[in-house]
Amino acid sequence: MFKVYDAEYRRRYYAPICSFSTFCCVVAFLATLSLSFFVPFATKQFWIKSNLYYEQPIVKFRGELYLALIRDGINSNPLYTYSTHNAINSIPGDVVQTFVDYGNEDKNFDGIIDVIKIKAVLDFPPGANRVDTGQLRRIDLAIGLDYMLNQTTKIAMKSGFFVSFNTPLGKSNIQAIGDLMLKQKTPIKVHNTRKQLYNGESIFVPLFTKDYWNAVEEYNGRNETLEYQKNVIINFTNQENITIDLTIYIPTHQEVAYETTMQELLKMGWLQYFYLLVPIYFIVYEIVMWALVKYKVMLTKVKEDELLTS
Repeated sequence: MFKVYDAEYRRRYYAPICSFSTFCCVVAFLATLSLSFFVPFATKQFWIKSNLYYEQPIVKFRGELYLALIRDGINSNPLYTYSTHNAINSIPGDVVQTFVDYGNEDKNFDGIIDVIKIKAVLDFPPGANRVDTGQLRRIDLAIGLDYMLNQTTKIAMKSGFFVSFNTPLGKSNIQAIGDLMLKQKTPIKVHNTRKQLYNGESIFVPLFTKDYWNAVEEYNGRNETLEYQKNVIINFTNQENITIDLTIYIPTHQEVAYETTMQELLKMGWLQYFYLLVPIYFIVYEIVMWALVKYKVMLTKVKEDELLTS
């Protein structure tokens, strides 16, 4: 015999509308829909309100620098101060002549700065009080930066960082190498166009009227701040000059937390729902309903040997 064509047959089970069997079918249908939702919802990950992405930020040195040479104690008056802002230099106190130089490096030639190097040389005049400079125990430093993200969040802000160096041996040269990391209290909102954050405020504004630690506290009140995570080498010096040499690496994959949009929220929820809907459907209808019919828990009327194509 030569096989010409295959046709499948199937068996259908019918029951009256007002019957226990119909009730079981309705319950199975509702259970399939509800379980697919409540199982991922119970994990508290169904509505993902925030997410992460990675981007190399665009960072530029604003030419803003402030430093203070401190004796012992947090609230001690500075021995000497210096800033690139004349408004700060005009505050009564000893201002030390400082030479500031900086440079940028683009190591992978992609047009984005990878490394910022800042060097400050404090030049004490010959008549400077050697006793005072020998009492130096800490250097407080503030650096002003422009910070920009171009991808999902699209933000730009005037920012920077505050950092302190302890000098237990007195006057010392400082060399620091570290990464510039973004810190967030809450995720950033997604913007379709460029969003300016803290555009009217430089981190140096509080230094005009307040001391260093009050300025640090006010800066840390922001939702988005920068932190210089550094390794430091401090060398005692007998020279008249103090050198502060900073190497700042910009992370190529900065982690950024952002608020998910409604489209992303629904997409993530729908995918979780669909992934459970398919297996639950087969469990309920192919196993549970099959068992109820096979073992005659539900009374049905059988119609069989019907062509699938009919």
